[in-house]
Amino acid sequence: MNKQQLHQVTERLANDFVGPEIDLWPALQKSLSASNGPQLKREDSMKQPIHFNKVLRTSAISLGILAALVCLMLFTPQGKVLAQEIAGFFHHAPSDTLPQQTWQMTPLPTDETPTPDPASILDATASVSEVTVQAGFTVYQPASMPEGFTFSGASFDPASSITRLFYQTPDSNALVLKQEPAGQNEPCDLCGEVGASAAIEEVTINGAAGEYVIGVWKLTDNGPVWDSDPYLQTLRWQQGDFAFELLYMGMPDFMDKDLMVSIASSLQ
Repeated sequence: MNKQQLHQVTERLANDFVGPEIDLWPALQKSLSASNGPQLKREDSMKQPIHFNKVLRTSAISLGILAALVCLMLFTPQGKVLAQEIAGFFHHAPSDTLPQQTWQMTPLPTDETPTPDPASILDATASVSEVTVQAGFTVYQPASMPEGFTFSGASFDPASSITRLFYQTPDSNALVLKQEPAGQNEPCDLCGEVGASAAIEEVTINGAAGEYVIGVWKLTDNGPVWDSDPYLQTLRWQQGDFAFELLYMGMPDFMDKDLMVSIASSLQ
């Protein structure tokens, strides 16, 4: 857990259990800084008993706070949910309705020759070997695909270091496999918010933990609204040095959670 995540924990737990008017982070941060600083020599501590006792007292209080946070996360429903959200690939938004996003207010480009979009299947014209060269890392692909799905193209986004492999059926069902170096983006591009009502299901892929969600944010003039639409399913996990996302768009009769896990488990 990094400093940003620890700050997030203290803030959320303080609001839930103590009250929004109390901020636990400054005391904890001060204690951690003191404990990581240079140690007092014996003669220095003899000369400054008041300061030394103050550091001990502050450290003891902050360690108590930290211990309380750990207990809250381990033994209370709120804490368990918070711990899962911090460690997970999906995070629940405060509600199923978000305000209008800044990027929604940006006018769409009107160029006659727009820049290719690596997230679009229409602009995915490269082969797996070509995006491997562009990315500079091994690009994994499924060894096993459901009947009817064929590879339709790949793309690489240098801005986020994400590769995308696109698969499609004659019925226009589409499957997208995204891959990016884990820890490169903070937070990673393959981690994100889902609606407050979204059901996040835990899965296991080759021994690694993953998460599966059904639904999508649908844009409105007033902002995104979460819809538990069965026509969009998302699976996210981390394997070794990479984060992955498998996104299915299409008839739910052609795809379910178990089949998506099977595809993810076949990467090579």
